[in-house]
Amino acid sequence: MLVGSLRTVSLNRQLAEVAVELGTAEGLDVTVYGGLGELPFYNEDLDTADAPAGVWAHDETHKSFGIAGGRVVDAVTLSVPAGTLDGGHPREAAELVAGVREALQKLAEARAARLAEESVA
Repeated sequence: MLVGSLRTVSLNRQLAEVAVELGTAEGLDVTVYGGLGELPFYNEDLDTADAPAGVWAHDETHKSFGIAGGRVVDAVTLSVPAGTLDGGHPREAAELVAGVREALQKLAEARAARLAEESVA
């Protein structure tokens, strides 16, 4: 996982911790990438309409760091309404934990489908 913040106590990092805990419990290999500060900044100027169809402008950057592979799964979303946590850790919010679990299941399904496609090719 890429955590979108460098702060050690950020909500994103706490959500990633929940994902690692749930993933481990369900037999998934979920890790948090620790080198976010070393990645190049996003440059919206590169993410233009004339970029190759279906390719995110920084896909090659991600592949070069060995993070996301050749595909980015964009069908998985998780929303956290501002008042959901009320100052607590995300693992204390049952609805949020269920959302993280569902997102992990979708990612695992997408990975299995990709592996199946690759084995046929």
